[in-house]
Amino acid sequence: VISSEVGLMKPDPKIYYLAADSVAVSPAEVLFIDDFIENVEGARQVGMQAIHFNDPDLARKQLVDLTGVA
Repeated sequence: VISSEVGLMKPDPKIYYLAADSVAVSPAEVLFIDDFIENVEGARQVGMQAIHFNDPDLARKQLVDLTGVA
């Protein structure tokens, strides 16, 4: 989803729902990763799992913890 094409910007909840709808899944089935905490919090508010990417090692650990894939 490209913000300028849909007229929405993160952390507007509508853009997260649109992203999930565009791949035919519920927000709970989405793993959202972003470097801005506001966007991560926005994703979590609509029910997505989300990782704040501000440290590669921590993000990798969180990704493994959430998915079980190393």
